[in-house]
Amino acid sequence: DHSTFGTADRTRHKNSSQDPRVMRTSTSTLTLTMMSPIAMITTSLCGRLRRGSVRCITSVSCSSADEHVDPWDILQDLPINDGKGKDELRIPLPTKLSPTSLETFKKCPQNFFFKYILNMKTETTPALARGIFCHSALEEVFDLSAEDRTLDNLQNLFRREWGRNRRVEPDDSAYSVLFRDDATKKYNLDEEIEWGTASIDLLENYYRLEDPSSVPDPNPLMREMWCHGSTALDDDTTVTVRGKIDRIDVDVSDKIRMSIIDYKTGKKPNFKYSCETNERIANEQFFKMRVYFWMLTKMMENTDGRPTLPGDEEEGQRKFRLPWILSEKIEESLGRKVDRWTDEVELTNLRLMFLSSHVGDRAVEEPGAATYLDYPIRRRDEEFAAIDEEIRSLVGDIKRLVDLNDTRAFEHCDWSYCSCHQLRAGFEPSKVHWTEEARELLG
Repeated sequence: DHSTFGTADRTRHKNSSQDPRVMRTSTSTLTLTMMSPIAMITTSLCGRLRRGSVRCITSVSCSSADEHVDPWDILQDLPINDGKGKDELRIPLPTKLSPTSLETFKKCPQNFFFKYILNMKTETTPALARGIFCHSALEEVFDLSAEDRTLDNLQNLFRREWGRNRRVEPDDSAYSVLFRDDATKKYNLDEEIEWGTASIDLLENYYRLEDPSSVPDPNPLMREMWCHGSTALDDDTTVTVRGKIDRIDVDVSDKIRMSIIDYKTGKKPNFKYSCETNERIANEQFFKMRVYFWMLTKMMENTDGRPTLPGDEEEGQRKFRLPWILSEKIEESLGRKVDRWTDEVELTNLRLMFLSSHVGDRAVEEPGAATYLDYPIRRRDEEFAAIDEEIRSLVGDIKRLVDLNDTRAFEHCDWSYCSCHQLRAGFEPSKVHWTEEARELLG
């Protein structure tokens, strides 16, 4: 007998479709909660990293020197250091990055070092879980027929996914840590319901902003689409960047105008500061979107004049081209074949779709409502050159720090909510970058 979040019966449209994704009940395991801030992530570093595994961080205090970990003990267990003595150990250069990892390095090199070189993982938070399940519902609602893309069914998709992953009894799953009392580890049903209600309210915000039943074909053209791009440094070091785009929409006329859309379960930034500060905030918000633009442009360049069918013999290079299903959909809409994608496709807009906003945001008509934030691409070549140079610069900076082979070279940031502060607390102070100001922050 579980309490459900939202209206008791959200299935008025159950007779409109036989699709199993249309929820018919709301009484199964469907309850939820509110989240702890990132600052509450705990970091207990107990034991060394087993070879080939990842480390999950689970608590924060280290009361004695004996509890501190030497980062070289973790590095010793990485494949690059197999069979090497302590004096021969190397810090590895990650050759597969993502828009998120690049953004992490840009904001905090030390956090990048912990997460993408030492492979340390932080526990799942309610905020992260909310984002995952909201994204899943927003993707799957477009699997339904237009008439079945109701608010009820959208919210039920969220309920269903949470019901599949909900863990009242603790186990080894990622979501088992949610909604538990720190001391007793007992499950807090009230927190879960509060979190779940707030989550489905976000989906209602989305529905008021965009009714998915009115989105015209062939949109969304693609959902959850993997993109790949590579960049080479002057010393021939090549790094691959890959990431998943939430959604691509197109406007097909004489030319194909393409938009990249990313859902955000957080609040839209409130641009209430100086022009300089507002511009910095906007640039930070769109950094990952610009990386997606860079990858998609590279994929179009690699597809020009080449086959994109699944039977393409160059297996390793296929992922660097447009997916055949994307090209097939566009050619079907145009009624003809496309040979030069860079000539016929314009990437015209990057859109962040925020499911909420600040109550005092004067740019939003209704307090707390969902809203768009757009980044028009007016000069494609200039935009591509700028982000290409920025990516190359970031990769070059990563390699420069790696080549120093010094775990202290990766400096931490001063943002109080960055997880670098909690993760750093488990290491020997002399083995990682750690300023006096940061020590005071942790107390």
